[in-house]
Amino acid sequence: MQTAELSEKLRLHLAFAAGELPRPLLRLFPPSGGAPSRYPNCDNDLSVEDVIAKGRLRASRQIDDDFFPVARVYFGTAMLVALAGGDFSCDGATTWAHPTAGSAVGLEVPPLDEDLPIWRNYAKKFRALRDAEIPGVILGLPDLIGPLDIAAGLLGSEQLAVDMMLEPEAVASVLTRCADLWKQVFDFHVRELGPVEGGMVTMFDNFMPGRSALWSEDFSALIGPETYQKFGMALDGDLARHLDSSLIHIHSAAGRCLPVIKNIEKLSAVEISNDPNGPPLSSILDWAAEIQAAGKSVMLSNWEHPLTDSDVDDILDKLDHRRLLVTLQCTSDAQAAGYRQKFLQHEKPRS
Repeated sequence: MQTAELSEKLRLHLAFAAGELPRPLLRLFPPSGGAPSRYPNCDNDLSVEDVIAKGRLRASRQIDDDFFPVARVYFGTAMLVALAGGDFSCDGATTWAHPTAGSAVGLEVPPLDEDLPIWRNYAKKFRALRDAEIPGVILGLPDLIGPLDIAAGLLGSEQLAVDMMLEPEAVASVLTRCADLWKQVFDFHVRELGPVEGGMVTMFDNFMPGRSALWSEDFSALIGPETYQKFGMALDGDLARHLDSSLIHIHSAAGRCLPVIKNIEKLSAVEISNDPNGPPLSSILDWAAEIQAAGKSVMLSNWEHPLTDSDVDDILDKLDHRRLLVTLQCTSDAQAAGYRQKFLQHEKPRS
């Protein structure tokens, strides 16, 4: 259920997606201000009533940035691996995939089976949360990991890498089936939810026009651009063509694959997380500028890797504000307020 404030923020995100916002979008994570919760992060073992109650708590989000309260049914990163026939476990914070296949040769990835217990559990809770229509809260998509990451969950990252060298045709077949499963899971959400006020909310809580989603390809950090081009580019392009708006998440350790990723046709945006042991910010900004030059938007996120005020100034000075979304972890509420003011002062688009 939409409020005037929520609708205004959704329009802000649509203007960003169109390249018409005169400043970067900003998301802040200060020490206080988030929605408190007594519930675990993962919803696998919660009752329907608790999932709805957890969603209602999202309405108490009190952070002065460009984002809004989002509720979702969260089964962690391994849900698609489980739907693909893999094994998983849940520790409350997230879910963990446990490889069950020793080789890509002969590995079958079935289409979405709506009778699987994990899917019945998820779909029941998703529909209940949707039907609750919590005021001021918008329903977001779950964690939709990409084909490479699904396959890595089924095989293990090391085995997938080995099979890419020794059994490339088998890997290509597995990845194609993983992409088909991804599209089936996404299409379920379109049927059950549909675009709200012209768009959908991704796993990272940004609002994008039309049929939209984010997917991750963390496995890309382990391979080079030639391997990604051979196995990942066409499949990620297939997902992008399935959508109206698309955002792919990678880690900065996968920066060497960006010259290929930025050329994926129909891909709307790329999110880069800066890793504590990854490349310096200067390299990330160079990659981000190349992505923007290719006509795509950039989302920069920092996690467990504090940025200085000078780092933030570099981000604002070196990138086109009209296609820039920045997520910042903050060490204090005062720092968060300072970042907010700094971003609001950049209201004039770069030429």
